[in-house]
Amino acid sequence: MMRLLTIPVFSMFLPIGCSQPEPEPVVTEAFFCDVEEKREFTQEEIDWRAANAPWNLSRDFRTNLAWEREECEDK
Repeated sequence: MMRLLTIPVFSMFLPIGCSQPEPEPVVTEAFFCDVEEKREFTQEEIDWRAANAPWNLSRDFRTNLAWEREECEDK
């Protein structure tokens, strides 16, 4: 009696699917240094903003601190 050797069909396709390289991840978000710039003010501007818009001045100081932490370069 002759025996037939049976090979599962899916085993022929298994190596093909595993040999494909992983695609490179795509970064779609902008980096902090690309969208923010360091704020610089004269003393007169700081005095006016401290009296009239302290929340805005505070935000700009926080932006400058983050800019330094991110080690952004001056353009």
